[in-house]
Amino acid sequence: MQSPPKISHTQQSGFQLVFRHLPIDGIIHVYRILESSGHPIRGFGRGILFYQYVPRIFSLGTKPALIPKELLTTRSHHPHGLWHYPAAQGACLCDRARKGIRVHDAGKWQAHRRTRVSHVGTVSRSGSLPESRENEPGGGLGMPDFASFFTTATKHPRGPFPYQEKLAYTSFGEIPDTLILPAGSGRTEAAVLSLWLWRIYCREPGIPRRLVYCLPSGALVEQIASRARGWLWNLKWNKKVDVRYFMGGSEGYASNIDLAKPCIMIGTQDILLSGALNHMYGQRAGIFPVAAAMLNNDSIWIMDEAQTMGAGLGTSLQLDTFRRICGTFGPSKSVWISAIAGALGTIDNPGKNRAVFRPGEEDLRGELGRRVNAARTIRRIDLPTRDGMYTEADAKKMLGLREGGSMAIILNTIDRAQRLYSMVKKSVTGRTWCVLVHPGFRPGDRAKLSHEIQGIGEDADGVVISTQALETGVDLSVRTIVAELAPWPSMVKRIGRCRGDGKAAAYWIDLDSNSYQPYGPGDGQAYDRMDRSREVLEGMEGSAVSGTRLAEVPAYNAIYGAISREQLEELFDTTQDILGSPVDVSRHTGDGDPGALVFWSDAERRAKWNDLCGMNLEELRGFVSEHASLCSYWNPKSMSWGEIGAGDVYPGIIVRIEPAAGGYTQELGLWTGYDGPVKEAVLPARLDRQDGRDVTLRDHTRNIADAAGEILSGLGVDAEYSGAVRTAAQWHDVGKMHYIFQEYLRPNLASGIDEIWAKSGRKERDKTREERRSYGRRGFKHEVASALAFMNSHDGPEHDLVAYLIMSHHGLVRLEMHPKDDGMVSGIVDGEPLCERAYAVHDNVMIPAGLVLDASAYGAGGRRPWRERTAALLKRHGPFRLSYLETVLRKADWAASAKDDER
Repeated sequence: MQSPPKISHTQQSGFQLVFRHLPIDGIIHVYRILESSGHPIRGFGRGILFYQYVPRIFSLGTKPALIPKELLTTRSHHPHGLWHYPAAQGACLCDRARKGIRVHDAGKWQAHRRTRVSHVGTVSRSGSLPESRENEPGGGLGMPDFASFFTTATKHPRGPFPYQEKLAYTSFGEIPDTLILPAGSGRTEAAVLSLWLWRIYCREPGIPRRLVYCLPSGALVEQIASRARGWLWNLKWNKKVDVRYFMGGSEGYASNIDLAKPCIMIGTQDILLSGALNHMYGQRAGIFPVAAAMLNNDSIWIMDEAQTMGAGLGTSLQLDTFRRICGTFGPSKSVWISAIAGALGTIDNPGKNRAVFRPGEEDLRGELGRRVNAARTIRRIDLPTRDGMYTEADAKKMLGLREGGSMAIILNTIDRAQRLYSMVKKSVTGRTWCVLVHPGFRPGDRAKLSHEIQGIGEDADGVVISTQALETGVDLSVRTIVAELAPWPSMVKRIGRCRGDGKAAAYWIDLDSNSYQPYGPGDGQAYDRMDRSREVLEGMEGSAVSGTRLAEVPAYNAIYGAISREQLEELFDTTQDILGSPVDVSRHTGDGDPGALVFWSDAERRAKWNDLCGMNLEELRGFVSEHASLCSYWNPKSMSWGEIGAGDVYPGIIVRIEPAAGGYTQELGLWTGYDGPVKEAVLPARLDRQDGRDVTLRDHTRNIADAAGEILSGLGVDAEYSGAVRTAAQWHDVGKMHYIFQEYLRPNLASGIDEIWAKSGRKERDKTREERRSYGRRGFKHEVASALAFMNSHDGPEHDLVAYLIMSHHGLVRLEMHPKDDGMVSGIVDGEPLCERAYAVHDNVMIPAGLVLDASAYGAGGRRPWRERTAALLKRHGPFRLSYLETVLRKADWAASAKDDER
């Protein structure tokens, strides 16, 4: 008889039984050993359920074996379509379609996956799956365990690493908030599949609908988005789970996300943290609350490579605390992932009680252990200067370090990478290719480059020259790496890209303190961090260093720049941004070198997401100074395109550059030294707009009330809040009864019916600039008239939330109302009637004729000032819930408007 395999016991998963060509009598022998040793064996009929992680992994050519008749007397049906037979009589497994009498001989199974003892009534540590999956995104795949799920999604035949499985089977409430995962350990799969998507599949209760994947500034988000979409496609979930990546500049990426639909939101920390602070870079101020609502409510945040986030680390910790203190709709959680340990705590979110997870020795066996323990020799390159101004001789010396296989050169700034690329490209010979990758490309060009380098291995014949873009979120490994000195967490990631079989080498370039950019601005620890990194590298000089040893060195990174609750509530107010004086949040986002967004176009139009390219503020100021007549920006105060000067530039601004000014090439990306014409980005085809139909105020109100009810039914919002949204939906456009608004619509109406209209078939936005009209009163806002009308008969504190939602449903008037010098508030005269006729806006809302608009609510007279009302709301409900309720109403309004436009 063949000897049984070795059996190891683990606390969480029971016995792990590994079979390689083990015959049935061998399985019986294993069972008897377990039984005689006193180990409890529980399952279906005191048997062991053996199943495969990967469907159809055994050979299809195996001859079926007859099962003795007596074995069929005690079979039981397993809920996942498998028949189970007691192991004491010969453990067998068959497909339901085989009628339970002919199965593959267990001795012929190619059992390359682990099998395990099943506990009573369960298949895995996560508990049994739902019996029916017809309505699941996977279309009823019915995968019995995480390994099958993982393999189906990733197509990795090896299945998940042990630690990825442990995380998947950990209950959501017990997920550690700090993961120390070495480079190359599959952290993206762990974050997306183990921590979130598997739980969505299992319908585990209390799982957030949105996964927010936050990468360091300058990282390439396209690769992670591409991989996530690939996993969803393999799972047949591509229409059930959204994937959005945030590049800034396109409010559609926040405004058209379904609140009730699972969504993966991927972006860099400057975009995502500014969005969570209600000031998302590249967005119109009116859209700020929508992005903030999506990011802060019903979401789990993954901070990938947290120790490189700078001030953003402290902000992410504070936001996690404030979400718990202030409250959110839906669950919220944050997880920080890093290759090395470091400071992770603030005054409001101390790290002393933080749960930390590291893969143990049992997790680092096999392929993961080989990856982590692969050694590379670390050496310093001696160059004539340490200022980063590399010569052709320096480029040839770097290139000469490559002894076959792939090579990556990582520099700290884009301009250095561009100069070196131009020199290296001239020096490469034969079939060796050279590619430049950095964040300063337009999205379309960057996506092509990201795809080009994806999956590059040690044996590829090429050279990649890049910036911090290669540190995180990229599937790439090389045999030789050259990297400029950087803070230790970044150096660990750079060196970790170098993986090999003992021939790998990692070289580092020393820099003097005047060349530390971009490390330094806004970071008072920059010099200490760089000095610490240099000291560690010098101590490893000439040594073969594994990933485990790299991770043993902690980060020198105290927390700084953390936002306070008072500052958070101040940022909830967007009045200053709407009035044309944008608030700078870069000191909180961790982007020590904050940037702006630019696009090239001859037409004065809004930028599209695939137009935009990031530019350093100082670089933009210099470019604008030289090409002032060819640059313009959208002035939110005048609501028009206007001239821009160097002093007008601020973080997150979007600047339009005429193509004749130059500044960009498809090969080098953003390059202000290029003065040739720039080709405009290829824009998505836009269907010609057709005139819609005229819509009465009553019809539009009915549509938004129905849309609000539909949205709320899928969210499970409390009755108090859902009632406020429904009431606000019925009143939100009452202000359109005002004669100023009706006169504005009248020339665009096709109908001659005497009605109160909400929308006209022809839109002002579709007219030429010369044809467009404006309101008869400058600054008139119908939402303010609507809120004043509501407060005419609903003025108690219990009605303030509804009044706020009505007032804020366009995102332009929220916490403050500002009267003009002429005494009007948003184009409304204090004491004037709303409309001279009575009108039933909704079944529940009848507006009487001559209803008086009391504009003194802004703070004059004896009425409670608007600012006092909103301050009380902010204190009671918190900024995250308020922005979410705003968003629910706005999404209902957008849905109703889309229905209105249907002909």
